[in-house]
Amino acid sequence: IKINKNNLPELHPSSIMNYANIGAKLNAAGKHSEALEYHMKALEMGKQLFGEEYIEVAINYNNVGVTLRELGRHTEAFEYLE
Repeated sequence: IKINKNNLPELHPSSIMNYANIGAKLNAAGKHSEALEYHMKALEMGKQLFGEEYIEVAINYNNVGVTLRELGRHTEAFEYLE
């Protein structure tokens, strides 16, 4: 992320992918609260860059929903997974 911040604009597909990947690794390590922060960042950046109707944004919505489900926040998770 540091390299991207120094070399790429804030809203760049590579930056979004990096945030999502870090979120996935944190989820795999059982650090769901931390993962949620990264997945939310990836989602917000993706919406700003691409809009709502883009496949990568849909994947980020799914990542947020899955992470919320892992945290036991099922009602919130449903909103991101529908």
